[in-house]
Amino acid sequence: AENCPDAFKQRKLEQLRRRYKNPEFVHIPHREEVAMREREEAERRKRDKEESEKKKAAAKQPRCPVKRPCSAYLLFSVARRKELLKACGILSKGDDEPASQQVSESPEVPREGQRKRRASSASQAAAPVPAAANKRRKAEKDEPSSPEETKRGQVVAAAGLKRGAARPACVGDETAQKLAGWLAKDGAANVRTLCAELTREVAREWGNMRPEEKKPWEQLAEKEKIRYAKAVRTWREKLKKKKSGRETATRKRKVPCSRKGHGTEKGEKAGKVKPQADTSPREAAPEGTETRDHEDVQAGAKDRAATQKER
Repeated sequence: AENCPDAFKQRKLEQLRRRYKNPEFVHIPHREEVAMREREEAERRKRDKEESEKKKAAAKQPRCPVKRPCSAYLLFSVARRKELLKACGILSKGDDEPASQQVSESPEVPREGQRKRRASSASQAAAPVPAAANKRRKAEKDEPSSPEETKRGQVVAAAGLKRGAARPACVGDETAQKLAGWLAKDGAANVRTLCAELTREVAREWGNMRPEEKKPWEQLAEKEKIRYAKAVRTWREKLKKKKSGRETATRKRKVPCSRKGHGTEKGEKAGKVKPQADTSPREAAPEGTETRDHEDVQAGAKDRAATQKER
């Protein structure tokens, strides 16, 4: 009874109950449970191995140079930003970057052994300013503005309200008006704060748009997806052709040849290959030589016959 596995299990359970205070949590797994756990562990290892192999194969492949498709909101955001910047006079028609960014990002004079760095507006703001300049600015702020300066501010605000004729009746009129007022109030704003304000306004405008207004941008995004899929397909085909061309080139380079190298001209010239035996028929000998040879054969035959008779 003691050698029975059930008795062994019972004895083991008693030992564990004595060791641990709470005997309810003591559980000895059955053989089937152990086998099931081993199978699950093997499957998990197999999955991990397949995933690692896929990652390695993907890492070996070259990176796809095709530009990824943009979403509808991103397309709208880029177009709307350009419109707002042009309307406020910050971005001219031929420029891609705001003029304030070009002015603020002037290159600093590099020190010896250092690279050139672009001076951001934040670093300029953090730079120490002399006390006299601060006093002058405070005095200018406290002084009442002249009528010419007020007129100039009104002209700047009016220039900010001007919009292109592409979208005359749109929610963006309010956005451009708000942005122009903000610029007229703060003057030459920091580029980062300007970009943040633009992003907030564009996101608010996109959220207030109706589904029929969003539809053209969604259609444009679908076209972008189709364009991306086609471009990726053509790139993969080109890659496959290039790979097959390389394989054929390597095969052509490896010309099959025998060990001894018989029949190769290069081997014969280098002296590595023995010249082949000449199997061509010999030239015919002159007539006189053939007759003499025949007479000699006949004379030898007669002498042999005579010696045999004498014996």
